[in-house]
Amino acid sequence: MIESGGAKLEYLPPYRPDFNLIENAFSKLQVVLRKAAERTIESLWTTIGRLLQLFTPDECRTYFATPAMMQRDWISALGARRF
Repeated sequence: MIESGGAKLEYLPPYRPDFNLIENAFSKLQVVLRKAAERTIESLWTTIGRLLQLFTPDECRTYFATPAMMQRDWISALGARRF
């Protein structure tokens, strides 16, 4: 149906955590939360608030800026491909 309209169907590559750098932030948070070993919801939230100080502003910018840059590069590469 798509091809009959003159369009070409392109599939995205499989999910790769290394292309989604926010996964690094989640991983870091999981490690420190496991070490804290909180057992109540209230203490868990208190600990999360305290642990957020471990994430520097520059580090956070990297988690959000880099995937956008990688996406632009990926889209540019797709545009350059000949089908």
